[in-house]
Amino acid sequence: MPPQPYEGGIEHPQERYTLTFEPRGGYLFASVRAPRIDREIALGYLREAVDECRRLGFDRLLIYREIPETLPPITAFGVGEAFGRMSKGIRTAFVVELHPRIHEELEFKTLVARNRGSLTLAFTTVEAAEAWLLGAGQ
Repeated sequence: MPPQPYEGGIEHPQERYTLTFEPRGGYLFASVRAPRIDREIALGYLREAVDECRRLGFDRLLIYREIPETLPPITAFGVGEAFGRMSKGIRTAFVVELHPRIHEELEFKTLVARNRGSLTLAFTTVEAAEAWLLGAGQ
């Protein structure tokens, strides 16, 4: 279940997404919700999550994604490339539980990000993502 917003939560009605944060043992949990996705929304929530992770002193981030749409492949490539650059030094797990068909898009974006030096993977459960994030020597 996604966390309730704490004072670091951010709502962007003009951008139509809500981003909430919950510091957890060893990593920052970020939950993003939106009815749709485009390049600006994707880059916006990713940048804010990375910035909050750094501000709080975490080097591990779990992004729980509740967005029922995907980006076109060329846009997903650009977003993955940008995320790879912005997230260097932060081990990041993306989780999509509610929209399994979107997992493929996230796998593609995380592959692009990894090719840009980011340590990033996509998962279908929070439990699997946490195990990878907190795993020793991986």
